[in-house]
Amino acid sequence: MRGTNWVCRRPRRPPGDRRAGIGREHLGWRHVTVLSRRHSPVGVLIPVVSVSALLFLALLGALAAHVGGASVVIGAARITFWGALAMALTAGIGRLLGTVV
Repeated sequence: MRGTNWVCRRPRRPPGDRRAGIGREHLGWRHVTVLSRRHSPVGVLIPVVSVSALLFLALLGALAAHVGGASVVIGAARITFWGALAMALTAGIGRLLGTVV
């Protein structure tokens, strides 16, 4: 990558140039973390991630079935079912062991 600093991946500026950062360059990681904590409560995070993962698994299962020449509905259902089962088993084992897996 020409013209970037490998440490912070921002465009290089000539020495003495003290312009403030523009856009996300100016926004540090602390600010991003605070914003994400305010707008995504922990109680909603796990169900949203699980449902979105299942939706994308269904989409990828349908795509794989289409490319392979199989039934799209059966392919999507198969991938979604086994993905949901794997997530449920992982959550169950985590609950039995008293940890978040």
